[in-house]
Amino acid sequence: MSDSAGIKDKLHLFVKAARSQKTKPSKLSQSLKIALIVLSVLLTLILIGGYMALKIFGEAFGSRCEPSNNWTVGEYNIQERTCLDWAGPRYYPLSLYKDGNKMTGSGSKIDSCNIRFTIEKDLCLNFNICTNQIKEILPNENHPIVSDLKPKTILLKETFQQEDVPVNDYLTDKLAPIRKNFKRVNSITEWEWTRIDKKDLWETTEGGETHYYYDGDTLEKIITRHFGEMGQKIMEYYLLDGRLSFIFEKYFNYNRPFYWDSTRMKENSDTEAFDFDQSEIHEDRSYFENDTLIHQIANGDCGAPFSDEYLLKEQQRLMVSFSKLVELSKGDE
Repeated sequence: MSDSAGIKDKLHLFVKAARSQKTKPSKLSQSLKIALIVLSVLLTLILIGGYMALKIFGEAFGSRCEPSNNWTVGEYNIQERTCLDWAGPRYYPLSLYKDGNKMTGSGSKIDSCNIRFTIEKDLCLNFNICTNQIKEILPNENHPIVSDLKPKTILLKETFQQEDVPVNDYLTDKLAPIRKNFKRVNSITEWEWTRIDKKDLWETTEGGETHYYYDGDTLEKIITRHFGEMGQKIMEYYLLDGRLSFIFEKYFNYNRPFYWDSTRMKENSDTEAFDFDQSEIHEDRSYFENDTLIHQIANGDCGAPFSDEYLLKEQQRLMVSFSKLVELSKGDE
């Protein structure tokens, strides 16, 4: 019995010692834990101290901005500044003003001529500082809408109550019905048309527009205008019995871009500013029969016939242009 009791006492002491080892950490683990706590505190202090130092330094040597550019487009004024942070590259914030009041919104340069401001979530304004033109970009629109601020140029006039006078006897009889129809259609006054539809065109730098003239349900005439910084073009398409019969093209080539005023002229050591009266004028008249170009006259020549090869190339160019316009007219149908 005494031996059994002794063994039992020894076993009890062994279990007690094992439990004591599990519940009491060693001196090594306690030291490691203290070291980690101290290190964490030091890192936190370093981060806080560094942030405060950077903040104080940034405020002392913060962004330095200077005015760099200023543009006026219509009733709006755009101001650009050149800014440099103490720890960053240069940047160029834009501000928009109207009637002297700063407007909310963010602006960015699209290219050397276009600056776009987001005024509201559903409205952007695109400013062309080269042409003094503003475009409103609205939601769910495929293209911008040109505002009333048009380039300050003289618009080419549409033909009105004019005859196409023959310059020689070439194809006189064959061209007679085409010329008669041209005079008839271009003599119709604006209020006599049953309907005039308008579409915007964006094939040139400054855009353009086309008008479709209807007598009843019959399309009689299409007028397109294309604007560019170095000129403008108007094309008049006349239909006879539903088919293309005559095209009158007029080109104006400016002596300088229409935004090239006296200030730009002096800044660039130029000798000329934009002058509409110095524009070069070019006109082409094309005559069609059954969708075939049978004759063409350019101003300055004597009306002599062009080669068949040249007429074929011109026919392809003009018929493609006309077909696109006809398709465009059906866009809303």
